[in-house]
Amino acid sequence: PFIDFARNANSNNGDEDAAWAMGLKLGGIVKKGDWEVGYAYKRIETEAVPGAFNDSDFGLGHTGKRGSAIKAVYALTDNITLNGAAFFVNNINAGTFGIRDEEQRRFQVDLVWKF
Repeated sequence: PFIDFARNANSNNGDEDAAWAMGLKLGGIVKKGDWEVGYAYKRIETEAVPGAFNDSDFGLGHTGKRGSAIKAVYALTDNITLNGAAFFVNNINAGTFGIRDEEQRRFQVDLVWKF
């Protein structure tokens, strides 16, 4: 399990200056046949961190987002893994300042060769 927390001490808006994530990862990749799955819930308020520090896959890299990330990895060989990820992200302040209430869904599959 993990918990991450960040707060922007220089924020002009004290209500939107925090970001946090918590999750769990099971398994681990060392050799062929190994697997790993993980889940994380994140909340990144509007003024918590500069956009450049966000995961670009989570909410298109913008702040003001909350949601889930689910990941799975399987080692096809000692050097090749098949990775899958799903992101379900919503806007935090939907309905204010013209922010739409929308969910962004992103699905990814990667084949990774380590050499």
